[in-house]
Amino acid sequence: MLPFIYTPYLIGFFVYLNEIPVMRKSKFSTDDKLRILTEQEAEEMSIEEICVKYGISLPTFYSWKRELAFRSEMKSEGSNVQDLRNEIHTLRRLYIDLSEHNYQLAQFLNQ
Repeated sequence: MLPFIYTPYLIGFFVYLNEIPVMRKSKFSTDDKLRILTEQEAEEMSIEEICVKYGISLPTFYSWKRELAFRSEMKSEGSNVQDLRNEIHTLRRLYIDLSEHNYQLAQFLNQ
């Protein structure tokens, strides 16, 4: 007798395999999403035209736009954190140098 083979079937956004819901993989990669968003801005096409051209819905377009804005915000915060770390390192070095200079002046005045 042949073993029973589960076949995936699609209901909404979920693919059910072995009775366990699994999210369906997007047909657009991150690079595709970025290209579509930049195309809309560069060619000044309406959002509806872009959505029809690529077969996506308006909420999907706006969620991609929000996701891209969030990612760019996170990247800028990451660079700001690195800038702050560099500034802290510079200020600590300056504090150490000034402390050493102050100690040497105090030693000289106490002689």
